[in-house]
Amino acid sequence: MEELARLLENAKKMTLIALEALIHTYSNNLMDHQELIGMISNMIIEVFAMESNLLRTLKINHRKGQEKSEIPAAISRVYVLDAFMRIERWVKLIFAAIAEGDMLQNQLLRLRGLTRYTPVNSVALRRKIANYMLEAGRYFIL
Repeated sequence: MEELARLLENAKKMTLIALEALIHTYSNNLMDHQELIGMISNMIIEVFAMESNLLRTLKINHRKGQEKSEIPAAISRVYVLDAFMRIERWVKLIFAAIAEGDMLQNQLLRLRGLTRYTPVNSVALRRKIANYMLEAGRYFIL
């Protein structure tokens, strides 16, 4: 869970960096760049969902113990990493839309430390989640 919390914090920072870059670049005519505003909106939604997901998993772990929170933890790992990769992609798209050359490279350098993560075997985790749901005969967490 610590790694997921770190990814969440980095996703928040990336979202703020992207928003700051947009405001700095298009402060007077930001409304003319709806595609970029849409990406920022999506990033904010993803950060909210990541945090909600992690908090729910931690609550289940606290109330029911680590053994009973195995599936929620797997769901959290899959979702948080997928959302993190989407946010990383949107930030890069925003940077590419507002800068080029050395300026773009400098923007990307700002992200380098925030985008490091250890991939997980999401295929195995998704199978584990699916098998749990199939055995239960319905979709639920706990």
